Amino acid sequence: MTRTNFAFSKQKTYYLDKRDILPDEAMVKLLRKRDEPLIKESVSKFLLHYHIGQINKRIEFRGLGLRETWGDANRFYEFISSEVQKFLQGDEQFDPLAVCCGVRVAIEQKTYDLLVDAEHKTEFLETFKTRDKLLFAEGVGVTVPEYYYLLGVIYNDGMHWRENQDNISPIAAKLENNTIRKLISEIYT
Repeated sequence: MTRTNFAFSKQKTYYLDKRDILPDEAMVKLLRKRDEPLIKESVSKFLLHYHIGQINKRIEFRGLGLRETWGDANRFYEFISSEVQKFLQGDEQFDPLAVCCGVRVAIEQKTYDLLVDAEHKTEFLETFKTRDKLLFAEGVGVTVPEYYYLLGVIYNDGMHWRENQDNISPIAAKLENNTIRKLISEIYT
């Protein structure tokens, strides 16, 4: 299998030691349905990225068979944060997709908090894609740690479900890397 990512071009990856790390089925279902017209903008903007605004999409989530409480961003953020803590504490029962999302949200929040100007904060929230948000912040004078970009191999892969493909093994293998674990712990200290 040949994959391209932000760190290497034409990287060949072979998963010889697949782990039994299983995502929460509700998280898989959310990623599969993230482009449903009723929730598309809200899921991307308020759940899978950091945003200060609030949403109430519980009715829409229920109608789509999604975990209803996640229609509230605060409840979803609580879930991903608890999964990141399990991961960092060495608990083998964590949701790797939630960890990916938690890393993305935490990086964006830390970067947002470094912005001083209200207009810059608004523009940051309106910017699509984490990498573009980080580049914007740097463009207005924020020093963004390089490892925020490097962790793109975690937070980008995990937030887009690809049918008929192993979506978990690549993420699980990356999350087992001690350097990646250390970088993620740096975000949460």
